[in-house]
Amino acid sequence: VQSGDWLDCVPEKHQPIQKYVNYNKVNKATCSVYIQPLGKNWKKTASSTSKQSSSSSKSTNSSSNDSDHDDDADDDDDVDDDGDFILDLTVLHAFVSCYLGKRNINVKMLDPIDVDEKKIRSRVHFNSKQYRADDILEWMIKKLPTDAYCLLAITTTDLYPQDDWNFVFGMAELTQRTGVFSFARYQPSGIQAFDKTDSYTIFLKRCLQVCSHEIIHMFGVQHCLYYNCNMCGSMSLDEADRQMMQLCPVDLMKLQQCIGFDVVQRYNDLLAFYKQNNLHECRKW
Repeated sequence: VQSGDWLDCVPEKHQPIQKYVNYNKVNKATCSVYIQPLGKNWKKTASSTSKQSSSSSKSTNSSSNDSDHDDDADDDDDVDDDGDFILDLTVLHAFVSCYLGKRNINVKMLDPIDVDEKKIRSRVHFNSKQYRADDILEWMIKKLPTDAYCLLAITTTDLYPQDDWNFVFGMAELTQRTGVFSFARYQPSGIQAFDKTDSYTIFLKRCLQVCSHEIIHMFGVQHCLYYNCNMCGSMSLDEADRQMMQLCPVDLMKLQQCIGFDVVQRYNDLLAFYKQNNLHECRKW
């Protein structure tokens, strides 16, 4: 733990596996995880491998060996007029399905909706638009599907929890099984002033990691204090980038007990996903 890291600043208690055993398990009545995109800055491909097939063909033609270089030749297709990345919802859907074990739970990607049409408060703060996070949660609770284990909203617009706060990355009402998270500060134009040379692959990895982190919180898994793990807390982008995309043995066991997936098959599915989407560091693990 480095100075200024999450565990250096936030005192937390361990959540041993013995205390998680009786957490609410997935059943046939509540076996769906819903993801609700907010706004318009998204895209959907015909399949989760549409973009990656062409890059796979290139690598196959050039070499039969795996490459450590991220192929970002198609990044121009993933950037909007302001230079911000456009997240592919089909890829996000495929990843969350693999991460949650795929076969015992349904991940459902809802069509994007226009938040401005809802009664959601907003403001302009430091020249950036922000939505009031608790308003979004209140609206989501009312539309929670009957078969939902949880419902997570995602947005590329910044969020704030109350008027005297600058921003919040996300918020959740765990007892209501709803949450919202913003990718705004992962963008090249984000207020965090991230490295403008970061590729779409780096942006994608960050989005997938934080999305899975927040969803697993909604399965009752608290921050990890045991290992370098996707469920560790983070105070900065640097700390988040130092953490692994994978779950540690303790948190993997918690999630497996809750959902009931085949651990080996889950890893095989994730390996295929990482290969298809040029996430080479994740694939090496």
